[in-house]
Amino acid sequence: MTHVGDRLVELALGNVPADDRASLEAHLAGCAECRDDVAAARGALAELALGLDRRAPGLAVRARLGALVRGTARLLPFVDRVARLFDLAEDQAEGVLSRIDDPSAWAADGVVRGGEVMLVSPGPAFEGAIASLIRLGPGARYPRHRHRGEERLLFLQGGVEHDDGSVADAGTLVTSAPGTVHGFQVLPGASCVAAVLLLGGVDFEDDAA
Repeated sequence: MTHVGDRLVELALGNVPADDRASLEAHLAGCAECRDDVAAARGALAELALGLDRRAPGLAVRARLGALVRGTARLLPFVDRVARLFDLAEDQAEGVLSRIDDPSAWAADGVVRGGEVMLVSPGPAFEGAIASLIRLGPGARYPRHRHRGEERLLFLQGGVEHDDGSVADAGTLVTSAPGTVHGFQVLPGASCVAAVLLLGGVDFEDDAA
Protein backbone atom coordinates (compact mmCIF):
# COMPACT_ATOMS: atom_id res chain seq x y z
CA MET A 1 0.00 0.00 0.00
CA THR A 2 1.22 3.53 -0.81
CA HIS A 3 1.40 6.27 1.82
CA VAL A 4 -1.92 7.49 3.22
CA GLY A 5 -1.67 10.83 1.38
CA ASP A 6 -5.13 12.29 0.84
CA ARG A 7 -6.64 10.01 3.52
CA LEU A 8 -4.95 12.09 6.24
CA VAL A 9 -8.04 14.07 7.21
CA GLU A 10 -10.24 10.96 7.37
CA LEU A 11 -7.69 9.22 9.57
CA ALA A 12 -7.22 12.27 11.80
CA LEU A 13 -10.98 12.55 12.33
CA GLY A 14 -11.45 8.79 12.78
CA ASN A 15 -13.89 8.81 9.89
CA VAL A 16 -12.49 5.92 7.83
CA PRO A 17 -15.04 3.56 6.24
CA ALA A 18 -15.04 0.08 7.75
CA ASP A 19 -13.96 -1.51 4.44
CA ASP A 20 -10.72 0.52 4.39
CA ARG A 21 -9.93 0.63 8.10
CA ALA A 22 -7.96 -2.61 8.40
CA SER A 23 -5.61 -1.89 5.48
CA LEU A 24 -4.96 1.70 6.59
CA GLU A 25 -4.29 0.67 10.18
CA ALA A 26 -1.95 -2.07 8.98
CA HIS A 27 -0.04 0.48 6.89
CA LEU A 28 0.22 2.92 9.79
CA ALA A 29 1.54 0.15 12.05
CA GLY A 30 4.55 -0.25 9.77
CA CYS A 31 5.07 3.30 8.52
CA ALA A 32 6.51 5.85 10.94
CA GLU A 33 6.28 8.60 8.33
CA CYS A 34 2.53 8.23 7.93
CA ARG A 35 2.02 7.92 11.69
CA ASP A 36 3.81 11.25 12.13
CA ASP A 37 1.70 12.81 9.37
CA VAL A 38 -1.54 11.65 10.99
CA ALA A 39 -0.41 12.92 14.39
CA ALA A 40 0.44 16.30 12.87
CA ALA A 41 -2.96 16.45 11.14
CA ARG A 42 -4.74 15.71 14.40
CA GLY A 43 -2.77 18.46 16.11
CA ALA A 44 -3.63 20.95 13.37
CA LEU A 45 -7.33 20.08 13.55
CA ALA A 46 -7.30 20.47 17.34
CA GLU A 47 -5.68 23.90 17.06
CA LEU A 48 -8.24 24.91 14.45
CA ALA A 49 -11.10 23.79 16.69
CA LEU A 50 -9.70 25.74 19.66
CA GLY A 51 -9.54 28.86 17.52
CA LEU A 52 -13.20 28.76 16.50
CA ASP A 53 -15.70 31.10 18.13
CA ARG A 54 -17.98 29.36 20.59
CA ARG A 55 -21.61 29.53 19.58
CA ALA A 56 -24.68 27.86 21.04
CA PRO A 57 -26.19 25.38 18.59
CA GLY A 58 -29.39 26.39 16.86
CA LEU A 59 -32.75 24.77 17.61
CA ALA A 60 -32.51 22.45 14.60
CA VAL A 61 -29.04 21.23 15.61
CA ARG A 62 -30.15 20.70 19.19
CA ALA A 63 -33.17 18.74 17.98
CA ARG A 64 -30.96 16.45 15.86
CA LEU A 65 -28.53 15.93 18.74
CA GLY A 66 -31.43 15.13 21.06
CA ALA A 67 -32.75 12.56 18.59
CA LEU A 68 -29.31 10.92 18.42
CA VAL A 69 -29.05 10.74 22.21
CA ARG A 70 -32.48 9.17 22.50
CA GLY A 71 -32.11 6.89 19.46
CA THR A 72 -29.90 3.92 18.70
CA ALA A 73 -26.93 6.26 18.13
CA ARG A 74 -26.68 6.45 21.93
CA LEU A 75 -25.12 2.97 21.78
CA LEU A 76 -22.45 3.75 19.18
CA PRO A 77 -19.75 4.09 21.89
CA PHE A 78 -20.26 0.37 22.60
CA VAL A 79 -19.82 -0.87 19.02
CA ASP A 80 -16.17 -1.89 19.37
CA ARG A 81 -16.75 -3.57 22.74
CA VAL A 82 -19.76 -5.54 21.48
CA ALA A 83 -17.73 -6.53 18.42
CA ARG A 84 -14.96 -7.93 20.65
CA LEU A 85 -17.43 -9.59 23.04
CA PHE A 86 -19.14 -11.52 20.23
CA ASP A 87 -16.14 -11.78 17.82
CA LEU A 88 -17.93 -9.70 15.17
CA ALA A 89 -16.79 -7.08 12.70
CA GLU A 90 -17.65 -3.57 13.84
CA ASP A 91 -20.27 -3.11 11.12
CA GLN A 92 -21.93 -6.35 12.25
CA ALA A 93 -21.94 -5.18 15.87
CA GLU A 94 -23.39 -1.84 14.78
CA GLY A 95 -26.12 -3.74 12.94
CA VAL A 96 -26.99 -5.65 16.11
CA LEU A 97 -27.20 -2.47 18.18
CA SER A 98 -29.23 -0.68 15.51
CA ARG A 99 -32.09 -3.14 16.13
CA ILE A 100 -32.36 -2.42 19.83
CA ASP A 101 -35.46 -0.24 19.50
CA ASP A 102 -37.17 -2.56 16.99
CA PRO A 103 -39.91 -4.50 18.85
CA SER A 104 -39.81 -7.29 16.26
CA ALA A 105 -36.16 -8.05 17.14
CA TRP A 106 -37.04 -9.16 20.66
CA ALA A 107 -38.70 -12.28 22.11
CA ALA A 108 -39.76 -13.22 25.63
CA ASP A 109 -36.74 -14.64 27.45
CA GLY A 110 -38.73 -17.25 29.42
CA VAL A 111 -36.91 -16.52 32.69
CA VAL A 112 -38.02 -13.10 33.95
CA ARG A 113 -41.61 -11.93 33.58
CA GLY A 114 -41.52 -9.13 31.01
CA GLY A 115 -37.88 -9.84 30.15
CA GLU A 116 -36.83 -9.95 26.50
CA VAL A 117 -33.97 -11.49 24.55
CA MET A 118 -32.43 -10.85 21.12
CA LEU A 119 -30.30 -13.75 19.92
CA VAL A 120 -27.05 -12.92 18.11
CA SER A 121 -24.90 -15.16 15.91
CA PRO A 122 -21.36 -14.87 17.32
CA GLY A 123 -18.17 -14.99 15.30
CA PRO A 124 -16.03 -18.11 14.77
CA ALA A 125 -14.07 -17.64 18.00
CA PHE A 126 -17.25 -18.37 19.97
CA GLU A 127 -18.90 -20.98 17.77
CA GLY A 128 -21.32 -22.97 19.94
CA ALA A 129 -21.62 -20.24 22.59
CA ILE A 130 -24.90 -18.47 23.34
CA ALA A 131 -24.75 -14.77 22.43
CA SER A 132 -27.63 -12.39 22.97
CA LEU A 133 -28.87 -9.04 24.15
CA ILE A 134 -31.22 -9.05 27.13
CA ARG A 135 -33.63 -6.34 28.22
CA LEU A 136 -35.20 -6.22 31.68
CA GLY A 137 -37.57 -3.61 33.10
CA PRO A 138 -36.80 -1.44 36.15
CA GLY A 139 -37.10 -3.45 39.37
CA ALA A 140 -37.08 -6.83 37.62
CA ARG A 141 -35.21 -9.59 39.44
CA TYR A 142 -33.01 -12.09 37.61
CA PRO A 143 -33.07 -15.25 39.76
CA ARG A 144 -30.01 -16.78 41.39
CA HIS A 145 -28.26 -19.21 39.09
CA ARG A 146 -25.04 -21.22 38.86
CA HIS A 147 -22.83 -21.00 35.78
CA ARG A 148 -21.56 -24.19 34.20
CA GLY A 149 -19.22 -22.15 31.99
CA GLU A 150 -17.89 -18.61 31.86
CA GLU A 151 -20.31 -15.72 31.34
CA ARG A 152 -19.39 -12.27 30.03
CA LEU A 153 -22.02 -9.59 30.59
CA LEU A 154 -21.55 -6.09 29.14
CA PHE A 155 -24.10 -3.54 30.36
CA LEU A 156 -25.24 -1.10 27.68
CA GLN A 157 -28.08 0.76 29.40
CA GLY A 158 -29.37 0.99 32.95
CA GLY A 159 -27.85 -1.17 35.65
CA VAL A 160 -28.33 -3.84 38.30
CA GLU A 161 -27.54 -4.54 41.93
CA HIS A 162 -26.15 -8.01 42.59
CA ASP A 163 -27.02 -10.09 45.64
CA ASP A 164 -23.70 -9.16 47.23
CA GLY A 165 -24.57 -5.43 47.01
CA SER A 166 -22.25 -4.62 44.11
CA VAL A 167 -23.66 -2.42 41.33
CA ALA A 168 -22.99 -2.73 37.60
CA ASP A 169 -24.17 -0.04 35.21
CA ALA A 170 -23.69 1.03 31.58
CA GLY A 171 -20.14 0.34 30.43
CA THR A 172 -19.41 -2.31 33.06
CA LEU A 173 -18.21 -5.74 31.93
CA VAL A 174 -18.91 -8.50 34.47
CA THR A 175 -17.14 -11.82 33.91
CA SER A 176 -18.39 -14.80 35.94
CA ALA A 177 -16.23 -17.91 36.18
CA PRO A 178 -17.66 -21.43 35.96
CA GLY A 179 -19.30 -22.29 39.28
CA THR A 180 -20.26 -18.69 40.08
CA VAL A 181 -23.66 -18.36 41.78
CA HIS A 182 -25.43 -15.01 41.68
CA GLY A 183 -28.65 -13.13 41.00
CA PHE A 184 -29.43 -9.46 40.56
CA GLN A 185 -32.16 -6.84 40.49
CA VAL A 186 -32.52 -4.07 37.91
CA LEU A 187 -32.05 -0.58 39.34
CA PRO A 188 -34.99 1.87 39.27
CA GLY A 189 -35.28 4.30 36.38
CA ALA A 190 -34.43 2.90 32.96
CA SER A 191 -34.72 -0.58 31.54
CA CYS A 192 -31.50 -2.57 31.69
CA VAL A 193 -29.99 -3.72 28.39
CA ALA A 194 -26.91 -5.94 28.35
CA ALA A 195 -24.91 -7.99 25.84
CA VAL A 196 -24.37 -11.54 27.09
CA LEU A 197 -21.94 -14.25 26.03
CA LEU A 198 -22.52 -17.64 27.67
CA LEU A 199 -19.76 -20.22 27.25
CA GLY A 200 -21.81 -22.83 29.10
CA GLY A 201 -25.29 -23.37 30.51
CA VAL A 202 -26.79 -22.19 33.80
CA ASP A 203 -28.79 -23.89 36.57
CA PHE A 204 -31.38 -21.76 38.35
CA GLU A 205 -31.62 -21.94 42.13
CA ASP A 206 -34.76 -19.90 42.78
CA ASP A 207 -37.97 -19.00 41.00
CA ALA A 208 -38.14 -16.55 38.12
CA ALA A 209 -39.53 -13.13 39.02
